[in-house]
Amino acid sequence: MIRVRGLAYVLFNVTDLDVACTFLTDFGLEVSDRSSDRIAFGTADGNPYAYVAWKAEQNGFLGMGLEASREDDLDALVSAGPGKRQEPLLPEFGGSRVTVENPDGYRIDVVHGRDWLSRWPVRDPLIQNYGTRKQRINDSQRPPKGRVPALRLGHIALRVPDANASAAWFGSHFGLKAADVLVTPDAEERTVGVFMSCDPLQEITDHHSVFVSQSDNTGLHHVAFEVQDIDAVMSGHDFLINRGYRMEVGVGRHMAGSQVFDYWIDPFGSRIEHYADGDVVDARHAPSRIPATPEGVTQWGPIPPEKFFQ
Repeated sequence: MIRVRGLAYVLFNVTDLDVACTFLTDFGLEVSDRSSDRIAFGTADGNPYAYVAWKAEQNGFLGMGLEASREDDLDALVSAGPGKRQEPLLPEFGGSRVTVENPDGYRIDVVHGRDWLSRWPVRDPLIQNYGTRKQRINDSQRPPKGRVPALRLGHIALRVPDANASAAWFGSHFGLKAADVLVTPDAEERTVGVFMSCDPLQEITDHHSVFVSQSDNTGLHHVAFEVQDIDAVMSGHDFLINRGYRMEVGVGRHMAGSQVFDYWIDPFGSRIEHYADGDVVDARHAPSRIPATPEGVTQWGPIPPEKFFQ
């Protein structure tokens, strides 16, 4: 078993690269490399490619990358059997890559040593005045309106035939750990979804980098990009509405992970999320069991439509 640090990238086929370019830059990403058949998009944390799209006849999710903690971890995956050495996905950014086939049919790259880019300038978090604590005195808030930068690729949600089996596989191969578990709202409390964090060791990590949910329709559920704060979520929400994109549900706050969410359907039919104010955990965190009902997974905000849970 190795321990990964987080998500590296997601991979898609799209029927129109120009449409992908317009939407994803509006969503807050930036083009880092482009050719006649491919576009790579980076994020504000310096990730050289958090999202890569290839020109194809059909739209579809291709796979994802995980960031290894050490170069030796790639050797361990190969020597243990499941991993195969590959050329770097985008050689101009360097690094090493091993590909692992997931039992549910997902392609997973494990990468290390990519050349990261300079971070983008991003506004500071806003200073909030609370009902019981005032922190901002003689100073007004004027966050900019419009497009908001995607700080980083935060998490991915996958639909799988057996959530327990998938969670066990991610744990045994990459060291992911259950952060919270969605269960049926009955006496048996059967598992229907597992939120999985990277093993934090002595550090903190996102509440979840991978979410696996049980479904008869195996496939991608969504990918999520973190923005600076709740005001950024709202600014992005208004900007994307004014640009005419298709909102699915938002803005609201999740129960598991606490993220303030805003979900959109991209021009190719995939679900993509802006979020802020998500939980982070350390080695002391103990998972809870949360009823998997529309009301049970939303603290406030609109209840997601039925197809969101399929």
